[in-house]
Amino acid sequence: MIRKFFETLRNTFFLAPASPYYTPIVDISKWQGDVDFATMRAAGVELVMMRLSIGDQTDVRFSDNYAGARAAGLRVGVYHAVKPSISVAAQWTRIVDSLAGRALDVPLALDCEVEDGQNPSTIATVIEGLAQKYALLFGEYPLIYTRATWWNVWTIYKPIFKLCPLWVARYFSGEHPWNDAPDTMRPRDWNTFALWQFSADGNGLGAAYGVESDDIDLNKGGAETLAGTLALLRGQPLPPPEPIGAMLLKFKAKYTLNIRSGPDTSYPDIGDLAKDTIVTALEIQPTDNNSVWVRIDTGKWVALVHNGGGPYLTFYEAIPLPPPVDVLYVQAATTTNLRWYALTNAQGKPIMALPPAENRPKFNAGAVVAVKPGVVDADGQDDYYEVLSGGLALPPTYQPPATYTGWFIRKNDVFAVTP
Repeated sequence: MIRKFFETLRNTFFLAPASPYYTPIVDISKWQGDVDFATMRAAGVELVMMRLSIGDQTDVRFSDNYAGARAAGLRVGVYHAVKPSISVAAQWTRIVDSLAGRALDVPLALDCEVEDGQNPSTIATVIEGLAQKYALLFGEYPLIYTRATWWNVWTIYKPIFKLCPLWVARYFSGEHPWNDAPDTMRPRDWNTFALWQFSADGNGLGAAYGVESDDIDLNKGGAETLAGTLALLRGQPLPPPEPIGAMLLKFKAKYTLNIRSGPDTSYPDIGDLAKDTIVTALEIQPTDNNSVWVRIDTGKWVALVHNGGGPYLTFYEAIPLPPPVDVLYVQAATTTNLRWYALTNAQGKPIMALPPAENRPKFNAGAVVAVKPGVVDADGQDDYYEVLSGGLALPPTYQPPATYTGWFIRKNDVFAVTP
């Protein structure tokens, strides 16, 4: 047995072709059993990837594995095994709850290797949804773990996939995971990789790395050094977001919580928030006693953090709100007609026209009108504002012209421009 072990070790590391990639990086889950992380560290491991969750369940050994790896001074990454039959919301809740605020040294990996009775479109949509939620919350793209023979059959194209660093699986002794057969061994959405899982079942190296199981998954980084590999795992930064207005934050109660009428325990207790209830944060207010309170309704507050303890709510979802429309308010100085245009002059300036006199939209003197900021330089001598509240000036029977483009009010007919 001992002889076989050393022969396997020698064949894996000394007789294999030289590689320009950093090694060893290991990945583990409950199937490795008890782990001696000191032995793992002594074997040269500096980064360990461990299973965080699978579908809507937490890996039963994750908490112990995380604590043991940190105590041994190892860098830690985690992966979530995607189950496409389970909703994005349920899997995302499990990821957030299982992680529980623990720090990671590399982005989360999405383990994509089972179809779970679903079709390629559904599978890709679930992976896409989890990737989007992670990117939105953490500001970086997750890794995607997969193998070409599965990915190229069981997913369809989604734009976010190519932005996620690739963790590719192929058990192969060559110098590159797919250069020998790029048409069949390269996952469709990538030309480079950040991690390569090159050895797994049957390698007999479990004991050498301090795990209870006979075998252990071994990986190479996509660069020659750990620092270079970590940079690849971080991937490219997210592009600056387009203006999307405020974010609507949702939280999930970790426990049954007291609801207070104000943001402090000195306010009356007016009820309970049941465990696992999802609430929308209407207001978030830090207080002087190292606490943070969340208003979930009119006159209803719960503690996110209290006296440094918590969090008692876990992050659930961030929903972009539509951008606010910039508005100026102007007041009509006199009865003023609305204009529209269908034509432009040679310089591209709109040629403003009045609707028929017998049924002409207008604002009376003193009317307050909402308009878009900035003036429209029209044909002729006059400038105009585009009206946002033009419907208020329409006669009940008025039908806009077929070429109607919106309503405009002459700048010289209004005053008292206010933000």
